[in-house]
Amino acid sequence: MRYVLESVSWKGWQSCWTAQRAVEASVRLARAEEAVQAVTEECREARTRATQLEATIKAKDKELERLAKVLSQARGSEYSTDAQRLQAEEAVRKLDAELAAVKSRASQLEHALRARDKDIDGLQRLLEAAKGAEFMAAAHRARAEDSTRQAEAEATASRQRVVQLESHLKARIRELEKAQRAVNESGLDSDGQQARTEESLRALEAKLTGLRAHASQLQSALKARDKQVEKLGKAVEAARVGEAQLALRHQELEEASRTLAGHAGGLRQRLQALTSALRGREHACAQLNKALDAARAAEQAAYDQRSQAEEATRKLEGELALARQRAVQAEAACRSKERELICLQRSLQAVRRDEFEASAQVAATEEAAQKLDTELGSVRARLIALEGGLKARNAEVDKLSRQLSGAKGNEEEAAARQRAVEEAFRHVEGDLAGMRSRLLLLQGALKTKERELERCKQEAETARVAEAGSDLRVAEAEAAAQA
Repeated sequence: MRYVLESVSWKGWQSCWTAQRAVEASVRLARAEEAVQAVTEECREARTRATQLEATIKAKDKELERLAKVLSQARGSEYSTDAQRLQAEEAVRKLDAELAAVKSRASQLEHALRARDKDIDGLQRLLEAAKGAEFMAAAHRARAEDSTRQAEAEATASRQRVVQLESHLKARIRELEKAQRAVNESGLDSDGQQARTEESLRALEAKLTGLRAHASQLQSALKARDKQVEKLGKAVEAARVGEAQLALRHQELEEASRTLAGHAGGLRQRLQALTSALRGREHACAQLNKALDAARAAEQAAYDQRSQAEEATRKLEGELALARQRAVQAEAACRSKERELICLQRSLQAVRRDEFEASAQVAATEEAAQKLDTELGSVRARLIALEGGLKARNAEVDKLSRQLSGAKGNEEEAAARQRAVEEAFRHVEGDLAGMRSRLLLLQGALKTKERELERCKQEAETARVAEAGSDLRVAEAEAAAQA
């Protein structure tokens, strides 16, 4: 009886323990189901991320198509792909140098604009100085004209004085003729002396007639008259030796000759003074003419200088306008290139950010897959342990089938749950394997598209840089041609 009671109590305890183990197994199965649901949710999130990656890849494909269209429009149909690639590589190498050249060119244009502004200010000052010189030349010309009029008036006065001298000479000649007639009337002189005297008078009249003809020959006529007077003096002295009676008359003639010589000397001095005055006036007139010519030349030079300055000013203004326009174009081109560079940098940063996010998502997915693998391994180990425990206890369950019918039902339910869990795990493993392969394919496609995108961007940048370089070379050639 005691054995029976002990056996019954043992069987009751065993049944309780079995029921407790069944409850624990059900709890573990519930936890496994929750883990499967969590894994399923993670798989859904992974699918969502994969869909997002596909959408991103499609967007990148569209961006690649757009960039390819832009690149094809930029490079044109004349160049082949290989040539464009070589040009792109060469342009990428020259990008920094050309940007530095553009900046230096812009700074040079700014310095040139400042220098041209300074040149314009200097030319304006020169124009003002030329205008002042022109005013001074006009005043100097007016003064020269006044001096010329004064010189002409003085020359007219000198001519009047010469006329007065000629009238005075005529009066002296008449007096000399009266004296000669008085000598002739006296009848004391000989025929030879009379002939010589008449000859001297004719020569004197001829010389005086020469003086009337031209004022410049008065001095030579006076010298000839002096010689004639000396001859007359010698003739008078000779007649004084031969004829004493003619001494008084000869003395009178000598006095008349001396008087005439004195008058002739005075006239000579006045003629010399007049000649010197005329020379002075002629020299003054020549100086005035030279001054007028110099004033006209200065005026013409000032006018030419002003014309040249105005032409240079217009030319400088045109060059400054062209330089400003080119500077504005260069600044606009620099701004557009900087905007393009900023857009490309932003696009590159966005691509890198997307790549980083994709790599982070892939890493998170791989980590989740690894966690899922570990959890699946632990679940499999637990399931194997449960299967071993269940197989070990199947015999005891068969023996205690009547007493442990509820527990047996629980075990059947646990087995069904176990099979469902295994089926769910197999399905999850298949999904995970598909997701891994799909992620690998997506990663490969993403890397390929990123490489194509980078290549297209490089080609586009190369084409833009080459276009900018050609524009810069054309601008430099135009500047050199204008210079």
